Amino acid sequence: MKYDVTVESWVPVRMLDGKRKKVSLLHLFKEAHEIEQLDGLNAMEEYSVYRFLTLFLMAVYQPEDTIDVEEIFDDGKIDMSKIDDYLAVCRQEGVTFNLFDETHPFLQSPYDANYDKDSNIKSIAVLDSTVPSGNNPVHFDHTLEDNAFMPVDKAVRSLLAAQIFCTSGAQGYPSNVNGAPPLFFIPKGRNLFETLILSLQPIKKNKIADKSDLELWRNPRVVIPKEKVPKVSILYGMLFPSRRIRLIDEDGTLLKKCYFQQGLNFNGYDGWTDFHVAYYFDKKGRHSIKPSMAKELWRNLGTVYSLAHQSASANNVLSVVKQYEEIMINKDRAEMPMLSFGAVTNNSAYLDLQRGELVLNTGIANSIEKVDTVKEAIKRAEEVADFLAKALTVLVRNIVDRKDYRKSDINQTVHDYYGACEQRFYSFCEALAAAATEEDRQTCVDEWNVFIKKKALSTLNRFSDVICTTSKELKAAEISKKYLLSKISLVERG
Repeated sequence: MKYDVTVESWVPVRMLDGKRKKVSLLHLFKEAHEIEQLDGLNAMEEYSVYRFLTLFLMAVYQPEDTIDVEEIFDDGKIDMSKIDDYLAVCRQEGVTFNLFDETHPFLQSPYDANYDKDSNIKSIAVLDSTVPSGNNPVHFDHTLEDNAFMPVDKAVRSLLAAQIFCTSGAQGYPSNVNGAPPLFFIPKGRNLFETLILSLQPIKKNKIADKSDLELWRNPRVVIPKEKVPKVSILYGMLFPSRRIRLIDEDGTLLKKCYFQQGLNFNGYDGWTDFHVAYYFDKKGRHSIKPSMAKELWRNLGTVYSLAHQSASANNVLSVVKQYEEIMINKDRAEMPMLSFGAVTNNSAYLDLQRGELVLNTGIANSIEKVDTVKEAIKRAEEVADFLAKALTVLVRNIVDRKDYRKSDINQTVHDYYGACEQRFYSFCEALAAAATEEDRQTCVDEWNVFIKKKALSTLNRFSDVICTTSKELKAAEISKKYLLSKISLVERG
């Protein structure tokens, strides 16, 4: 079989006019300014395709700084002559872009008897972490691993996701360059062209010293299982092969098997900074934000905003947020929509997929004082949430036997409180962005604090209205309410 990703249709997209279709790599680049976004993919696949397309354009354009990125942005569409020149260079080097090429299978490792044993032949299902496997219970998907199959277009997307979202597991399977999969953030432009260009990371040409620094499909490095790698270039690290994979062609349109085993083992986490990842710092050092089922996405906005004031010389962080802000300010565009993608993991298990959209504002991002105000507002909301959870716990313990202690009900109630806060939070940010004076900023803060206090009280009252019926229970509700108010008052007094 031959499957050239430059001409075969494997990327599902939605056009600006609402039409949906699948396109090839060349078709996508040619029409990127007419495409709204990728369409119909799960969170891991969607981000992985965005990352691959961004990496491809980084290799094509090789921007050296934000000014270069902005100049590409101003073109309004991708320069196909540059794409053609890049493809010509790749093909001269032996890159065929064919998934099933014997010597250069695209995005994969060629067969090597030293590493690829029969024991490494796995079901094609191993590439898709969204389907049950191993000892997982069978609920909605009753296809056993040995009977699984995969269309070739999905296999391309799965190859990308299997590398970018891989996590450590038994038998020495390593994580990717980011360790456990973090939350990834990319700008959301008005069309796919803007999204991809705003996501480009500048590359210092002196950082690409030889072919071992090149992107995966041009890189001559052999993927040796478990070989330790302490340092990588930007281009190679963007799609680092933590798994050694090769699709097995069985002369059909559906794939059933693949070679799959440990890949390179990256151990230089402190030296790798990912352009699409948000970092925070504490006494233990630098940490990437990880997705969590216990934390709503908007609560990370303070950390995301703070990246607009960090650079490569400050805490070793160069962020897509800072570049996004600089370009949008020059275009007099206040809103900075961002897409976020994450996979919640626990060791080798995948627990949940998360995809969200955040809207930042240049009126906040270019002011460190306003960024600090956002961070403090989120912190205050979280403090009140903790008080609410404790007040609910006090209430439940006073009216039911401890064996009936309904922790899940309390967690859901606190989640409802956060949901209401999120709706109000964006209005708070809009007002804060427009605040011209310190007095205006303080008014925003005061109104936010009043809102979260009232919302916590109304949430507690709604909960007690459901479970409190007797006079004893109603008295317990009043005790929990006084507890909540006293805790909030202590914070308000500082």
